Amino acid sequence: MIASNCLSRFNMRLLELIVLTEILCYSLTIDSKSIKLGISFIPCNCNKHSNKCNFDKDVYKLSGGKSGGVCRDCNHNTDGRYCNYCKEGYYRDQTQPIHSRKACKPCACDQYGSRGRVCNQTTGQCTCKEGVTGLTCNKCLFEYQRSSSPVAPCIKIIAGLNQFADVKECPECHNDRKSLTVKRYCKRDYAVKGKVLSRKNFKDWAKFEVSISEIYKQSRAIIKIGRTIQSFWVTLNHVKCRCPKLRIGREYLILMRGEVMKGDGSFILDHNSYVTLWNTKVETKLIQTIDKSVSQTCGRL
Repeated sequence: MIASNCLSRFNMRLLELIVLTEILCYSLTIDSKSIKLGISFIPCNCNKHSNKCNFDKDVYKLSGGKSGGVCRDCNHNTDGRYCNYCKEGYYRDQTQPIHSRKACKPCACDQYGSRGRVCNQTTGQCTCKEGVTGLTCNKCLFEYQRSSSPVAPCIKIIAGLNQFADVKECPECHNDRKSLTVKRYCKRDYAVKGKVLSRKNFKDWAKFEVSISEIYKQSRAIIKIGRTIQSFWVTLNHVKCRCPKLRIGREYLILMRGEVMKGDGSFILDHNSYVTLWNTKVETKLIQTIDKSVSQTCGRL
């Protein structure tokens, strides 16, 4: 390990140690004096992030007399004795070799979901607030829903609000019994057409797998929906109330809000979602509604 002006920094006792054990601690420039001393030269091992290093006698002793070099002025957002790990605010990109200039990536912590902009320097995992999950803290945990608060972006779904002792207590539902209006369309973040493929129950929830065939709207969308199989969660109480009413093998028009996004990238459907069986009448009404929403401007409704 090469160190800058090392011989001038330490006393003769250390110099004797260096000469006797043939350990280099010197600058990149090899002059005649160093050659006469009989010192062997070892280059800095800073993973191509620096060409400067110092000799540290404590490090030398701790290494068992093998090496005492410590890199300094590490570039490319690296740090450490050998510039071999990322500095605070950055994490290791495992697709790049350690000597690459792109070995360290900046932390991408969500400004609302994380407790700060610093992440794990190895994995990139940010420290999430309560109810928040994901590598960058941008998703809500199971049984949490997104809120409009920057302080608590994910709040727990209160179970009592989803429990109805009798069908008579079921909430007012936005479904087939209500027509599709421009206001209802504009109040939702997503509008998709999909076919229900399956249903499985998990404790107090039913999970529906839906094959999305058309995407009409995803404004303010936190998660982009593609033409693929998408998971939707409905509480068993809402299933009992048929709010929404979903049957396997049927196609539906689904309008929903993004605030109820789940942590695994799926969504919750409830009485605030607009779900109606797909048919030509609904298709015609949807096209008319989309045209009106453009001319009337959703933001004003």
